Order: sequence, then structure tokens, then C-alpha cells
Amino acid sequence: MTAEPGTDLAQDSAEEAEMVTTPTERIPVKNIWLLLLYAFPFWQQERLLPDENMRWENPPNEICFLVAELLANEVRKRLRRQLNRDYVPTQAVLSRVRGRIDLVATESRQLMQQGRIACRYHDFVFDTPRNRFVRAGLERSAALLTTSNSRYSLQGRTSKKFKMQATNLAKRCSQLSRTMHEMGVLAPAPAPNSPEIGNFGRHDATDRPMVELAKFAFALALPTEEAGKVPTPNIKKDDQWLRRLFEQAVYGFFAIDSETQGWKATHSEQLSWPTEENLSGLTPLWPAMETDITLVNHELDRRIVIDTKFKRITVNNQHGQPKLRSTDLYQIYTYVMSQRDEHPNAEGVLLYPAIEGEVDEHIVMQGHRFRVLTVDLAADPEKILEQLRRVVRRPNPA
Repeated sequence: MTAEPGTDLAQDSAEEAEMVTTPTERIPVKNIWLLLLYAFPFWQQERLLPDENMRWENPPNEICFLVAELLANEVRKRLRRQLNRDYVPTQAVLSRVRGRIDLVATESRQLMQQGRIACRYHDFVFDTPRNRFVRAGLERSAALLTTSNSRYSLQGRTSKKFKMQATNLAKRCSQLSRTMHEMGVLAPAPAPNSPEIGNFGRHDATDRPMVELAKFAFALALPTEEAGKVPTPNIKKDDQWLRRLFEQAVYGFFAIDSETQGWKATHSEQLSWPTEENLSGLTPLWPAMETDITLVNHELDRRIVIDTKFKRITVNNQHGQPKLRSTDLYQIYTYVMSQRDEHPNAEGVLLYPAIEGEVDEHIVMQGHRFRVLTVDLAADPEKILEQLRRVVRRPNPA
């Protein structure tokens, strides 16, 4: 099939020919780490191997706050499912034999005459090196959120709302630390580089997210673009890796962001085609519809379908004029309109990284709002988060 000039097929062919992805060199390393933190549940299994030595710097306040929030959320989930326990070597003086008898201690202290005996045994407890380290990470986070004279203090932010959120988060971290203490996590924490906390097996792999976040709470440093003496993990991935990271970071943001509470985020929601007849033999061939992110707020009676795109927002047609990509518009239109009977107020959002400039435009078609938004991944973290929050805010009238 050939495409006639000026048709949609011709424009699609031009899009494929002129597909230009976001230049990753414009994105600062610290902002990629910000995306990695928000996408942490998806990427925590991936090992980032050392690549080269770079200089590290103190992270922005938003990242300090984010690490504490992620750590608190992960510990809370683990407490709901119960923390992992382990056998810990223990020495104690008992009234009955347990494990092995410590003959030297028993005889030197004449315990037999007192009806007691010194024993060495392994106790199955929550007081493991890993749990002790995580509890120390919670205390560290709470201290950083409340201490004004710390070099990681939040005094740079003047927002009363942000300070109140930081205070509440510090209380959450302290409460979780007390809960772990009541469960018997008492002993001092090991060093962050201790082999006791770094080796995971199949039975304890669920501990990795909270341990890695606790390590970050102690380090609180981000690599820069300048050469230095500290080994830096290799995060220079290909474009496909960054596309997935952008999508999953956006989902992670709406899943935990305190300022968008009330919205429930869903990742990779499967949609059904509104067919009137059975597809019969076409069923195995029919493509599936799967959204990137879906936001639902029942109180506001709003539903937003977000499709993330890690590429330029426009493409030149055969006349050299910039146009929105028709394939992207068709895709978000199909996602929204195929569910209009069940969700008559659904909205569609195409979310791109800002390359040619910031864009925030919308149009209403058949009673549904469609928006095109950009996020400047080269901006400061505070601006990036504020731009993401625009997704759930109603746009100004055109």
C-alpha cells in the first residue's frame, strides 16, 4: 500500500523516518537518579555496576525527602507481611540446657551450685544485622528531617506546607523505628558496607529494597558530571532503558507523592475493546490495549489515562511543518474513547520530556479532555515534580 501525500499514512511514514529521541546528554545524572528513586520498586533488582570515578555532591532537599518517604513506605509494607527473622548466635545463663553448654563459663562462675548453666545456642529472632541497619536508616532519616543545623537541612525550602510534610514524615520514621524496637530489633547497626547486610538469597530477597534505601539514607550523595575519586554506578543506558525508566518513574511519583493523595495510580492497566460481536478466530490476532498509567480520583469523579513518550513532541510533515505525531494522538484517543460507556468523563494525557520547550495544551473532543504536556528533565528536581503535578490539575480555559 502506498501513501498519498498529505494523508495520515504519509505523516506516519515521515514520523518513522524522522523519529528522534530525547538527547540523554541534556539530562543531568542527578535527575536520572531522581527518576531511579521514583521507579525504585521496578529497578531495585537491577545491579548498577561501577563505571568510572566521578565527584559526588549533596542531593537536593526533594531527594532527601523522597528517600525518607520511600524507606518509610517500604518498611511499613514489610511490617505488614512481617520482617524476616534469622538464627543469631546467643550466649545466656539459663535454668535448663539449651544448645551447647559453655563449660568454661559454667565452672568459672560456679553456676551449677546456683542451679543454672551457661549455654550457647542460636535464637530465631528479628534482631538481625539487616533489620538493625534498616532501623538505623529510619532514625537517620528522622534526624535529617528535623535537625535544622544539619548540612542536609530543609531550611532552603520556605514552604510551610513542605515543612509540615517533613515534620509528619519524620514522625512516621520515628514511629516505625519504635515498632521495630518493640519487636526486638535492639542491637547496634552494622556498617553500610558490611557483608552481613549485602548478601541476599531467594528466601530474603524481599529485604533488598528497604536495605538499599537505608544505605542511600546514610550516603545521601549524588554523582555529578565532573571527574572525581568515588566510583559511580553505570547508569548510561540506551534509549529504550530510559523510555521505560521515564514511564515507571512517572507511575512511582503518582503512587507516593503526598500532594496528589486521593488519586490512585495503576500501572499497565489492560483495557478491553468495545466489540459488539465475538471475535472468534480473530481473538489470537487482535492486539491488546494496555495503558502506561491510569489515575483515578473517586471523590472528584475523575479518571486520567497517561501515555508517556520519550521522544520529541512534534515531527515535520512532507512540507517541513511541525505537527503532533498522529500515531500518539490515535493511541490516546483510542484508550479514552473505547471506555467511554464505562467512564464518560475520562481524560487523556500525552506526557513528553521537554526538548523544543515547555508545552501545556489541551482540547475537548466529544466531551473528553485531551492534553499534551511536557516535563523538563534537565530542570531542578523541584520544578520536575511541580510539572508532574500539573497532570491532575485542571488546565486553564483555552
